[in-house]
Amino acid sequence: MLSKQYFSLFASHVSMPQPAQIELMRGALLRGDPLADAWVARVHQLPPAESTRLFEAALAEGIDSVTDAPAELVALFRQVETVPLWLNPSKLDVGAKVSRRAGILGHFVLSDFGLMGGYRSAAVAKTLIGTGKLRDGAAERLIHTGRFVTAVTEPGDMLRGKPGYEAVLRVRVVHAHVRKALLQRPTWDSQVWGLPINQADTLGTNLLFSIGFIEGCRKWGLSFTEPEVEAVIHLWRYIGYLIGIEEALLPSDTESARRALYMVGVSQPDPDQDSVALARALYEVPFTFIHSNLARRIVTLEMGIRLGMSRRILGEQAIDQLGLPPSRVRIALPALVGLIGTIDRARRTVPFGNYVAYKVGSYVIKKGETILAAELARSKATQATGAASSAPKASPHAAATR
Repeated sequence: MLSKQYFSLFASHVSMPQPAQIELMRGALLRGDPLADAWVARVHQLPPAESTRLFEAALAEGIDSVTDAPAELVALFRQVETVPLWLNPSKLDVGAKVSRRAGILGHFVLSDFGLMGGYRSAAVAKTLIGTGKLRDGAAERLIHTGRFVTAVTEPGDMLRGKPGYEAVLRVRVVHAHVRKALLQRPTWDSQVWGLPINQADTLGTNLLFSIGFIEGCRKWGLSFTEPEVEAVIHLWRYIGYLIGIEEALLPSDTESARRALYMVGVSQPDPDQDSVALARALYEVPFTFIHSNLARRIVTLEMGIRLGMSRRILGEQAIDQLGLPPSRVRIALPALVGLIGTIDRARRTVPFGNYVAYKVGSYVIKKGETILAAELARSKATQATGAASSAPKASPHAAATR
């Protein structure tokens, strides 16, 4: 199933992978991140405050500033602080601005194609379900993912010591902690699902956020020049380098990015019940912040349109497998896409169109994250108040004897 879907999405645009490339990807399913894994193993031998101090010092000032750094931390930071010869900082900035230019549509794509597309893999779903966070706190996790993407797409912030750079390294270490925890569970079957957060899965996520992002935005009516596409791929290639993806797996251009995502896609197992649970939780996130009938109508319309686009990109059968409802308003998609395309064509022709689109897109993204975070905080406060009011009262005798 996934093989057919990824063939229709990407394989028609690229030459077929060579046998050696297929073997490389197959082996990637059973490889983790040796440098981060070694550091996490060392962390478990240190007092928590000490391991945190060492990591934060290296993150802020560089590994050479940490005179008492363990060998495992030195090895990890020697890799990330080695700037690859192919890195072009100006292309990083172009890729960041192009990503921001998509505004809220870009975040729709990351959610409805990037995340939802990843959930179709039973192996990826097992990892996420194993953390216990995405199904039970989908809204919070979605906000964290959005903030991560915002951090790494701030122009200039992927250089050493900047917020985007630090965000990537923090996520890399979290991945290693999750991998260690899941591998200790007797229920984890690496022969069936691969290693938790393995090289292929991490590459797949990276590609969904780069070439997948581009293709998804195009479905919404946005357009990109080839240099802009290459810049987005370059940005995520460097993010992948910092997050621990092997350089041999990281694509350097549009064609290799499409081929790599196709190869990752066809290597994944079909969705299962965990995939369904994750997809449903992600789909229902906007409905958790509804406070009026009008808001419900608006969100229902929005999610119907977004779900229609997910079906258009990923395929009807794929969304049906994830247990999501049909879209009654997808008939409006062609007109909406046409309108967005018209606006985007105007952006290309008016003076300073790219700059204005970048500034507006950045504002909308950050404003949306602020609103979602405030709504989540309010929802948590309401739940805490409700739990406190429903808790049994202690008897006077019990209170007196405490």
